[in-house]
Amino acid sequence: MGRVFVLGAGVSKEVCYPLGSELFNELDQFVRGRGRSFDRFDYAEWPKLCDHLSRTANTLVRSAYQKRQIELLFTILDLSWLLKSEELYDSYLGLPKATEAEKSFKRLDLLTRTYLDYRRILLCALQAYFLHRHEADLAESDEAQGHNGWNLLRTFCRKLKSGDVVITFNYDSTIERILLEQRKWSPSTGYGFEIPLMSLRPHPTRLAPVPSVVIVLHLHGAIGWFQRSAGASSGSAWIPIEKVAAGALTSEVALDPLILQGLGMHAVDAALPTRPPNEAQILLHPSFFKDYELEDEANTVFIRMWKEAAEMLRSADEVHVIGYSLPKADSSAMTLLLTNCDPAKVSIVNRNKVANHRLRQLLSEEKLGPPRCFHEWVMELDS
Repeated sequence: MGRVFVLGAGVSKEVCYPLGSELFNELDQFVRGRGRSFDRFDYAEWPKLCDHLSRTANTLVRSAYQKRQIELLFTILDLSWLLKSEELYDSYLGLPKATEAEKSFKRLDLLTRTYLDYRRILLCALQAYFLHRHEADLAESDEAQGHNGWNLLRTFCRKLKSGDVVITFNYDSTIERILLEQRKWSPSTGYGFEIPLMSLRPHPTRLAPVPSVVIVLHLHGAIGWFQRSAGASSGSAWIPIEKVAAGALTSEVALDPLILQGLGMHAVDAALPTRPPNEAQILLHPSFFKDYELEDEANTVFIRMWKEAAEMLRSADEVHVIGYSLPKADSSAMTLLLTNCDPAKVSIVNRNKVANHRLRQLLSEEKLGPPRCFHEWVMELDS
């Protein structure tokens, strides 16, 4: 079929995005540096959150915070959310002991309310941070001179060709930004599902889809993905989606207009011309409990994307796993790669000695070999 490139945080690190182990400190520095701001949450809540996490009587929460392990912290908080959801479901069903179920739910609600508030603030901070970085990337990539991270990504993307697929577990849009610049990718077709773009001036007009030479599959979601609505608004008018989309849409995802603006595009998603005020983004945050059904059985975007990724890996002539450490929280990714990759076709690109050795043992016939950094590998990659 072609080549599949599986990207981890080590690739985005080239343009100063944090690794997973660095993410909490990045969020902390970002939120505190914004002062008294508001974007789906009051930034003044953050210092209070950190103070509570450092002093909580729950040893697990306190230890995860002290180690700045955002994945473990989210896991503990997600467990509280899951338990509360189960109790609420039992109470709603009206089981034979409905009164007892209701009392049990109220007790659990009281115990977990604080944890769920912690979870809300962390999620909002995560989304705000990546949106801020996305907006800053436009100017940064335009101003990049000489041999730096952005030019390294440009070299990599220049060597991608028709039929190549990028599978990424990153939230950022750095690869799409460069591929768009090189006219190899478009948000209308490049995510593996259709995004109906339109211009709002001088009047709402559907833009023809632009074919993407390279497909980018974000298996953990991406910054700026929201649930698609049934229609689109422009001023006081409401435009049914079928009038701006050619036929039935196959995805439930809509793009935040700020994402398209941050890519330097003068267009909006017909399903989301203005960003929603309160809705959570479609983003699988770092946790051992990843909700691939998105708390909504009707939204199957991740199920379809993961199936597509599996098909791409099975039919690939080459699979390159780059800058991805395959953390233990990503058990689904482990299963995806182990069950769909031919070890004879897999190469590992990772500068970390431990990750390089582990991934070679798991995924590749090349059991032995020194760690390779992204830069030296890109220079050897065939166009």
